[in-house]
Amino acid sequence: MACTLADIADQIAGSYGSGGLCITSQEDMDNLRTALNEAIPLLMKRLDAKGTVSSWTVPVHGGIIALPHDCLEVRQAFLNGCAVELRDEWYEGQIGFQGGCTGQQCGPRDLRDLGDGFAIPFEWPNHHFDSRLGLVAEHDADAGTKVQVRVRDRYGNEIEEFLELPSDQQMVQTESVVTDVKFLRKGATKGGVRAYVAYSTGERTMAARYQPRVQVASFRKKRLPWAGCSGELTILGVMRFLPLVSEFDPLPICDTAALGFALQAIESKKNRDYQNYNAALQLATNELLKELSSEQSAGVTSQMQVRGPFGRSVGRRRWM
Repeated sequence: MACTLADIADQIAGSYGSGGLCITSQEDMDNLRTALNEAIPLLMKRLDAKGTVSSWTVPVHGGIIALPHDCLEVRQAFLNGCAVELRDEWYEGQIGFQGGCTGQQCGPRDLRDLGDGFAIPFEWPNHHFDSRLGLVAEHDADAGTKVQVRVRDRYGNEIEEFLELPSDQQMVQTESVVTDVKFLRKGATKGGVRAYVAYSTGERTMAARYQPRVQVASFRKKRLPWAGCSGELTILGVMRFLPLVSEFDPLPICDTAALGFALQAIESKKNRDYQNYNAALQLATNELLKELSSEQSAGVTSQMQVRGPFGRSVGRRRWM
């Protein structure tokens, strides 16, 4: 069940700090939110819990996909209903095989990681001699906000600029001609910020939309070993934690016992009491594991996986 900090604040406030917290003001709520922004990533780093794993459908273009901004990494992936093998960034070779999926003979079904930290989810169109990065604020309350960008110019140099978002959904553009966007930081905003490829002809093409809670742009990209096929990739992945900017933002973890132990771990860390820090985090992960076991029926049959002598999966069989 989804929840917000406003829903459970009273239940976890007693675990804040050395003596608990009685929430009587917005400042108290903000302090609790700041502590959760430190505590929740510690839990998400340790296990995939209820609420931290989700599914997305992503279009494939030219054999490249960019994960949604709120997806950190893929756990399973299916291309047009066909399972693909996940490979790391340094994988070489084509262990995958043809066929096995009626009507979809697109070559080895390997999905190779290209890394994280991309500022835009696609390759900048370098066929145009004069294109710039344009930014538009969707909410007038964000007018005047400074956005830090680092772009590569036509000579291969990295140029840093600070763009001030205008009001009335007007566009601000970089002074430099752009051939790639290397970094973008906008901070938390009231509304989304849209990025465009702005051409000297006055035309523009939307490049990305950064949601209000996204402070630093970071897309993760994956490559399939072919460019001729297209389709949809259904992925099951772990969510990227986006810092809470309001007590009404949804929480990825709602188990109050686990969050309480995580807040106690933060306090132990501040006191350099690392034994209690580790103990509190262990108690928190135990609560999340118990939550997971309660969610899944004991009658569920897991998918059987057959592994070959080289440590890779060579086939799957399912109970029908």
